[in-house]
Amino acid sequence: MKGAKCHLSVQTDKIYAGNSSFALDNARKRSIQYLKDTYQTEQIQYIPEVYPTQQGTLTTLDIAVRAKILKAHLEDAFANNRFSIKITRRKTSPVITITHDSLETDMVTKIAKMYTDSTNKLVVTKSQGIPLMIL
Repeated sequence: MKGAKCHLSVQTDKIYAGNSSFALDNARKRSIQYLKDTYQTEQIQYIPEVYPTQQGTLTTLDIAVRAKILKAHLEDAFANNRFSIKITRRKTSPVITITHDSLETDMVTKIAKMYTDSTNKLVVTKSQGIPLMIL
């Protein structure tokens, strides 16, 4: 539109809950391919269109899919930081391990908790290797 002013919306809430992005779309595509490759196609319908807004909404998804979406979520919320997400599959409780260089550790942990449930463990670690929170 000619002469129209461009208004940029500034996102102040680091959670980005309920939003979608290129990173999320890419994570969705990789997750769908992963589920097809591992013969878990029944889970594809549960991959969210937007980032979760509350804990426990992704419990029907494989831990690897949750980790892919979580990494995209963290990279969207903290564009200038690095994140490494690893999973460990255990019979009783899978573990999601996050290593990051963000100064906003509490917010990283808050976002990560939305990807866990009562059967998962979460380990959030600063890049120096000091565990900050184990749930």
